[in-house]
Amino acid sequence: MVQTKTLEAYKNIGKIRIKKGFFGGYRDPSEEIFSEVEGYLRGEQSRFTQIVAQTFTLPDAGVTKFEFNWQPERARRTNSPSEPFTTRARITNLYLKDSSLIYFSTEYRFHVVQGCGSRGTIRAFGGKNYELTEIYFNKIVTVSAYHNEEIIAVVNPGCFAGEARFTVSEDGFVIRAGENFQVLANAKHRSELDAARAMINQRISNVN
Repeated sequence: MVQTKTLEAYKNIGKIRIKKGFFGGYRDPSEEIFSEVEGYLRGEQSRFTQIVAQTFTLPDAGVTKFEFNWQPERARRTNSPSEPFTTRARITNLYLKDSSLIYFSTEYRFHVVQGCGSRGTIRAFGGKNYELTEIYFNKIVTVSAYHNEEIIAVVNPGCFAGEARFTVSEDGFVIRAGENFQVLANAKHRSELDAARAMINQRISNVN
């Protein structure tokens, strides 16, 4: 029996140090991975805007846009010697109009591939499949809070970088309008998240 493997397209987005030395153990690269991923996602926003503009007509005025990025604060330690760290991310963009909002969402995976010596390469997968829809405010039933937790393996920072467990939290809100539309954001975007939720609730009140 012949086994086949599907090759998935990826993009190399940066190189980081993942080991303490050439023959050393793994260090915690979470901060560098988070920064590289965040910068890569910012660069993808122009492509998302183009996708939305090709599908929906956005008026020149009267539209409020919110951009939300979410990714775990710590990188997941895996059992793979070739890809010792992974993480993931979710993008959600909202375009609020007078009577409706446009919802765009896509997801990514990031693998850190072991290179020569102490460095590794971050590879980005995904971002090609997306959810894009227009939701009318008079069709929204509720806008409710969302929280989910997952425990992952990580490497402790510092000189004695042994493995540990870390709780990853997903926080945001869910727009319920026939289907559920999830909006997630990291803690530093909490004020924008609250502002978006308040504005949506206000628009719902205006049309009902």
